[in-house]
Amino acid sequence: MHIQSINKSTPTFNGSYKFKGTWTTKMKEVSLPFLEELAKGDKEIIANMNMKRTFEGPYKVGKKIYQLSLTSREEKRSLWERVKNKLGFGNIRTSIITANYKKANSTVYILKDLLSLNNGNLNIYRKKLNINNR
Repeated sequence: MHIQSINKSTPTFNGSYKFKGTWTTKMKEVSLPFLEELAKGDKEIIANMNMKRTFEGPYKVGKKIYQLSLTSREEKRSLWERVKNKLGFGNIRTSIITANYKKANSTVYILKDLLSLNNGNLNIYRKKLNINNR
């Protein structure tokens, strides 16, 4: 007698990623392959692009400048964990990719360099963000 299983779903344990903040299309194109590779781990990756306008310094007044940070947190969180995360006590790891704010074109070049798909970069950010690769 041959018994065939009814449920043929395969569980996936991969993480996910999302973009937050003000991203240009070129920045997303450059960052997407790296984020997809990081999301193969066990955490949710949040790529947060902070944007502000200059009012002094080396750039023209009113120029948009950008800074990228990556954050990792548990994929499935309970209500209590969400509250702790909102208050800043949760198990969230953050890594600032671009230390200083840069213009859009400079940010794209920096992202190409820092988020290149080689094992060295991937291992560095997996360790910083506490991501276990599955």
